[in-house]
Amino acid sequence: MGLDIRAAAHCQFEADCSQTELFSRDDLLYIEGAHFPERLDGFQPGFYRFEARDEFAFRVGPYSFFYRWRQWLCQLALGVPLDAVHDNPDTYTGQPFFELLVLGDDAGAIGPQTSRKLYADFVAFQEKAEQHETEADDRESFIEQYNHWKMACFIARQNGFVELG
Repeated sequence: MGLDIRAAAHCQFEADCSQTELFSRDDLLYIEGAHFPERLDGFQPGFYRFEARDEFAFRVGPYSFFYRWRQWLCQLALGVPLDAVHDNPDTYTGQPFFELLVLGDDAGAIGPQTSRKLYADFVAFQEKAEQHETEADDRESFIEQYNHWKMACFIARQNGFVELG
């Protein structure tokens, strides 16, 4: 088991789709908003259609890696442990990467406005990320994930979503 990420741009709501269609079509996302509805930026949960050329997908890997990567990202951007952000979210609201740091580990979605904000965070911290200390075993993987997330947010900021699943 692990976490897969799929980002798409220029998404259009599809009211007449079923769960069965989701598995038989490559041009659909199912966007859930139960855990963090504010991350959908006013869009409703449901099925969204997109053009294949407007998609980017990658595998994060095990949920434990995603958690460790977010710990690294939190230290990079905020200089505090991830648990500090989870324990005091009101203190860190609006800070760099906040929306990604407090997102669930296994499901959810990020809408276009949140993606736009996160993309700006990724751009602003790119150089620092490339120089940030980490264990040698994780360094290459962490930078690769950073760049994948940056690309996903770049795409989704164009009236799209980043889907975690």
